[in-house]
Amino acid sequence: MTFQTQFGTNYNLAFASYLLALLPILIFYLVCQKQILNGVVNGAVK
Repeated sequence: MTFQTQFGTNYNLAFASYLLALLPILIFYLVCQKQILNGVVNGAVK
């Protein structure tokens, strides 16, 4: 809502803020990917 005006939307700033909000989650997933996938596989096999 911050990037919207009465007559338009500033998509560049909106998508940049979405990327900044997603970045920590994405980094966490990339660092812990092996452990996450092992947990999913172990849970499915049991």
